[in-house]
Amino acid sequence: MRLPPGDTDKMARLLERIPAEYREDAAQEAWLAHLEGRGPVKAMDAFRKRQERYDARFTPFTALGTK
Repeated sequence: MRLPPGDTDKMARLLERIPAEYREDAAQEAWLAHLEGRGPVKAMDAFRKRQERYDARFTPFTALGTK
């Protein structure tokens, strides 16, 4: 997985904090931000925070249980 040009050290450290199943999506967000002229590091961090909020409120069907 290639990261866009810029502060690659910062992006690599941030990528380590993102769960493995979301890393490809985070890299795509960084590339999109780079192509749009926005900061890729900021876009990756926003993606990480957004995904953490989603995961915190999402309850998998298997965890619902029966009562």
